[in-house]
Amino acid sequence: VAAQAAALDALTARVTSAEGTITSYGQSLISLDSRLTSAEGGVSGNTTAVSQLDARVTSAEGTITSHGQSLISLDSRLTTAEGDVSGNATAVSQLDTRVTDAEGDISSQASAITTLQSDVGQNSTNIQQTLQTVDGVMGEYTLRIDNNGHVSGMVLRSDLDDQGVASSSVAFQSDRFAIVSPDGTTQASPFVVYTSDRIIDGRTYPAGVYMENAYLGKAAIGRAEIQDIVQSDNYAQDADGNPTSGLRLNFSNGKIKAANVILSRPMVLASGSFQPGGTASDGARWSFVNTGIQVGQNDVWQAQKVALVAVAAVSTGGTAPGGFDANNTFWSCKAQIMPGARWNGFGGANPDPADIWRKDPGSLVTPSWASADDQRLFLAIDLEAEGGVYFTNPTIEWTVFQVT
Repeated sequence: VAAQAAALDALTARVTSAEGTITSYGQSLISLDSRLTSAEGGVSGNTTAVSQLDARVTSAEGTITSHGQSLISLDSRLTTAEGDVSGNATAVSQLDTRVTDAEGDISSQASAITTLQSDVGQNSTNIQQTLQTVDGVMGEYTLRIDNNGHVSGMVLRSDLDDQGVASSSVAFQSDRFAIVSPDGTTQASPFVVYTSDRIIDGRTYPAGVYMENAYLGKAAIGRAEIQDIVQSDNYAQDADGNPTSGLRLNFSNGKIKAANVILSRPMVLASGSFQPGGTASDGARWSFVNTGIQVGQNDVWQAQKVALVAVAAVSTGGTAPGGFDANNTFWSCKAQIMPGARWNGFGGANPDPADIWRKDPGSLVTPSWASADDQRLFLAIDLEAEGGVYFTNPTIEWTVFQVT
């Protein structure tokens, strides 16, 4: 067995002047070294510690630079010859400060770098922490871990933007990001971010944010893929599975269960009114009423692609000779879709039809299912009246719905 220990302590101070450049330099170096060798066991150990302090002030042509540096290095090695095992641990801490005055332009910079590394055989892990600040306007903290080539870490940075306003950013490089309770005892996390796809029980889960429980006051969702069930917080059902309150959407089997169901979507394609003039009574009819819904020839010459419903009403008061018999006076308008066409169509140089209710209304509508826009969707409106009631200069209102 052989052992060796060495210690070195050196101090250096130097001032030089060369063609107007003045340099003041000071250095302190402390080195410790210990070695242990066992010839019979084939074991060799070595530990080294180095502490170095540097200080430098330089003046050159009006530029003054003050630079200080501290370097501490620790290194331990262990080698086993017979077992072919080699281990190495290194710790390096470096502090660096610099202040420069160049013709009144002062710049300052400080940095601290700490590096830890361990090696055993072919395995190597390196941790590096870097802190840096420049001119009082930028600060950056970097943490980097290199585990056998797999790099992870974070960067925290605060700097001035183009308008001189301080802004900050935090960036993470990791396969998984999570937040846990302050005491570290809670196993569940409010959310986890995965940066790559995962396969669990043969199923692929894409990269993204995963939350076990989420409470959203208000959310705007562009697209959602739901695997199981969405239901209201008051949903309940009886023993037979019939809903008694609330709503449930089951996306796995496509079932919708709702208590007190009301499904309503009145899609109004167009609405309008016209005044035919004169007197209208029982049996009055207005055909080819132009709704302004633009369609093509194929839409009116062939079977309709969609289901449409029309309603109409007289919105002006009526008159009866000798007064109304309140118990025997009735009136109503009946509207129906007319799958017809105008021979010359609409648009271009074609003149408007003569009757006011057959002219294009003020606004036109082109439904998504229309094959063209040269024809119009027409209505036939009939007036039924009993009790002798009639209408002078009536106003006929109509509405066309697309059934869904």
